[in-house]
Amino acid sequence: MIEHLEDSLLGDYLPTLQYDNDLKNPKFLQLKSILKKAEESLKDILPNDLYQIKNRTGQFKNIALCPWIGIHSRQNEYYQNAQEGIYLTLLWKVDGSGICVSLQIGTNSQKPNEIRPRTLSIINSWGLSTFSNEIDLASSFVEKPRSRPWAYEQANIEGKEYDLDSLAEITNDLPVFLNNYESLIEQRENGELIYQGWKFSFNAKKPKGSSSKSKKREIGETEVTHLHIDLQKALFEVLVSKYGIKNVDSETEIIPGKFADLVVRLESGNFEIYEIKTKPTARKCIREALGQILEYSYWPGSPIVEKMWIVGPASIDDDSSAYLNTIKEEFAMPIEYIHQSI
Repeated sequence: MIEHLEDSLLGDYLPTLQYDNDLKNPKFLQLKSILKKAEESLKDILPNDLYQIKNRTGQFKNIALCPWIGIHSRQNEYYQNAQEGIYLTLLWKVDGSGICVSLQIGTNSQKPNEIRPRTLSIINSWGLSTFSNEIDLASSFVEKPRSRPWAYEQANIEGKEYDLDSLAEITNDLPVFLNNYESLIEQRENGELIYQGWKFSFNAKKPKGSSSKSKKREIGETEVTHLHIDLQKALFEVLVSKYGIKNVDSETEIIPGKFADLVVRLESGNFEIYEIKTKPTARKCIREALGQILEYSYWPGSPIVEKMWIVGPASIDDDSSAYLNTIKEEFAMPIEYIHQSI
């Protein structure tokens, strides 16, 4: 059994409303210590290279009504983001009557009435039903409507409740939850997991990765080489000088599970997308990028794209230029090729 879970429910540590947001309350400090020990016991049984584990007892000056321990896939940063990502979590019930293990989708980027419809769209698309689609965190214990515990209930993809007499089952169920989590991640990374009302979110940030440290790295399904990283960073600086640091994003999740190399936010509120390829000729770069950049620009839920840029290390030749011009004229498609040197 995961150690210290029972300790956190015994000793009248919950509900946390009793602390009145006093972060120095001795009993609250004891609860924090117990959750930290439970977090460490999880780290002992789960591979550190696959999962990031962290407990939460509150944020800023607010003590959490539902303390929790999150298990986040390290596959990419999306899954480590509890505000917007998808993660596995142990949630303490508000009234201290038990714990729920739940696959959750982040709620901070959604309006309250959007949380459950989006969660249900994932459930229906995912196709698994090992555990329950509904959990009860005793949110009715909180007088405030649509509280954080209520949001967690709405954001449950699948979960199971455990009372004091059944906490030992968590250890047995955890491998099943993790297997389902990995299945969900695989479907999402392959673009098979459909989000109803997918909302594109722009968050300007610099490219990551170092060409001097590794021969390649993975972003989704795309192998990223030294040359790709160097081209991305060089183009990022060019775009920042033109549009400003707050308007250029890298490795942007443009549609569910698919990431564009660079995205620029224009004054109009629309976007330009840059897809980098490292083939030795413009023709090969265009051939490899065309399907991707069309999907990024026109898939349901994608942002409004004013221009699509295919980026490569080679200058464009006359035939490739004529080919792109034909595509633009025949299909009224705003697509261009750009040669980017390092």
